[in-house]
Amino acid sequence: MQLPWSAMTCEPESWIRYARAAMENRETLLGLMKRAEPIVVIKRGGQTLLVAERARPEIKRDLLKQL
Repeated sequence: MQLPWSAMTCEPESWIRYARAAMENRETLLGLMKRAEPIVVIKRGGQTLLVAERARPEIKRDLLKQL
């Protein structure tokens, strides 16, 4: 059963509204994850560097110097 939010006749605090909102939030999160930039985690000493996988080599090198 698919209805727009405005057509729902149940109470505002009904469990079905929470379940539906959770599913919509899940779909939004999955869409964002698919578009996210892949990153590489580099650990040196006690520090951690997160850098884009497709970053230019000179940027990676400059960031590594800061560790």
